[in-house]
Amino acid sequence: MRRVVIAVIAAAAALAFAPAPTLAGPPLARVTGSVSKGFPNSGKLVGGKRWKNTRWARQRAGRAGSWGTPQMIQLLQSSAHKVAQRYPRSVLMLGDISARDGGHLPGHHSHQSGRDADVGFYVRDAAGRPLQLERFVRFDAEGVAVGDKRAHFDDARNWELVTAWLGDGRVEVRSLFVAGWLKARLLKRAEQAHAPKTLIERAQLVMMQPPNAEAHDDHFHLRIACPSGQKGVCFDDSLDRTPHAPAGISAPSGDGG
Repeated sequence: MRRVVIAVIAAAAALAFAPAPTLAGPPLARVTGSVSKGFPNSGKLVGGKRWKNTRWARQRAGRAGSWGTPQMIQLLQSSAHKVAQRYPRSVLMLGDISARDGGHLPGHHSHQSGRDADVGFYVRDAAGRPLQLERFVRFDAEGVAVGDKRAHFDDARNWELVTAWLGDGRVEVRSLFVAGWLKARLLKRAEQAHAPKTLIERAQLVMMQPPNAEAHDDHFHLRIACPSGQKGVCFDDSLDRTPHAPAGISAPSGDGG
């Protein structure tokens, strides 16, 4: 009898000093593989994939941000390949994606969680032939490069690129920052090419020039949604840094660098 009493007392003591149950969500360690953590403008990248140049896409030399989520790298590679298949001699030029571990990337407000990429425009000469430049160049409403009259915005190939991005069923394009006058050129090209109405409507929605930011007239800023299964760890849009604004996230606003 004495042994039974001692056993009961010991069990009660163990229960009393046991850790209290928690209602917190699963720890980050349970999200396996690559993780886009946090917001585009306040985040980290865990287990990202490094960009590798190919015949149809290359990154500008000297860029620090060569890492992205596997989904972003896949989208950039596959879309550039599709354009090159339809338009031979096409080579996509990339700027920054994210740093190896994400976080602040010099020269940018966002690009912190592997889901943002700066992508140069396809360029042609006056005769319509592909023109490969070594840097991003600005374009006016007429589609002519500022300070370089030989270079023209290639409406056809740039629309083909947008089509490839929006038509990829594995990745959701969250937003595509581009100057308003270049957006107008792309939508005009879409109509000339008899693009499906649903595709044009989708393009109208995602293409935008964020307020309080420099005009995106020399490159696209591509942002994709969080990978599947990472909700609660990853947040699609930028952290709202507006003073006195409600806590949470907001539509892109001046973070499109």
